[in-house]
Amino acid sequence: TKTLHPRQRSLIYLTLKLDEGLHVYGEPISDGFLPTTVVATGSEGLTFGEHQFPATKPFRIEEINEEFNAYDGNLEIVIPVVSTIREVGTAEIDLKVSFQACTDAMCYIPRTESIKLELATAPNVAKVE
Repeated sequence: TKTLHPRQRSLIYLTLKLDEGLHVYGEPISDGFLPTTVVATGSEGLTFGEHQFPATKPFRIEEINEEFNAYDGNLEIVIPVVSTIREVGTAEIDLKVSFQACTDAMCYIPRTESIKLELATAPNVAKVE
């Protein structure tokens, strides 16, 4: 949605596009590895629900004889948000995405990327005829 209305549940779709041969980890994860996480914050009057991640795929590293929960390809994360803002205006949302991309042979340094969104706010309007 591009406009947030009071008491209406909206969904933010965040897609991570991983290059061929890369994967990121999901939860649960062994110590020393970083799961993919999203922290959502925003303007006063916004409440964020539990983020919905797709199912992970098993990923095995033979050298250490361990299996991990991983994502590859396109990872779509759904972030529910409810607004209590009743005025016409804008609301800011900040998504902090933390992940560690890896290949079959090595892992890159963990990263956190920040994504800022600005969405319109509007009151609920009842039709009177």
